[in-house]
Amino acid sequence: MMRFAINGFGRVGRTLLRVYHSRPDAQAKLELAAINEIADADTVVHLARYDSNYGRHPGRIARSGDLLAIDQLLVPLSHEAEVAALPWNSLGIDMVFECTGAFTDRATAEHHLHAGAGRVLFSQPAESDVDATIVFGINDDALAGDMHVVSAASCTTNAVVPVLDTLS
Repeated sequence: MMRFAINGFGRVGRTLLRVYHSRPDAQAKLELAAINEIADADTVVHLARYDSNYGRHPGRIARSGDLLAIDQLLVPLSHEAEVAALPWNSLGIDMVFECTGAFTDRATAEHHLHAGAGRVLFSQPAESDVDATIVFGINDDALAGDMHVVSAASCTTNAVVPVLDTLS
């Protein structure tokens, strides 16, 4: 089972949590092992419960010390601003979803790798020094096992390019 962490709990990080939580098939293959967000824990709980686009989270969300409780799931919650200081090694993190939007370069991604993560997926466009920028359904066949820093492009790219591809 792949253990993953969410770094940055803004709109994208919270949506990732909602999708993961709503998909038993994803939970059978992936384990949400950590969330890092610089906002305080009470703010994280509030933002996870209520969303201006998606409404109230259908399950129970609460705080239990340094853990975010999502129904029966307990996820370690940290508030570390320095990527290099994140506890990925001790948590056995295989993949970090970099959802802060603040980092776009390989050098920052490598801080995640040095902290113990096996791979980093940027949820936003990245600099050209990453291993690949992937748009699912367009070039996802280019993903290779030796890639450690990948970008999922932008929301605009993911919305427009597949449509354009069908027109060509």
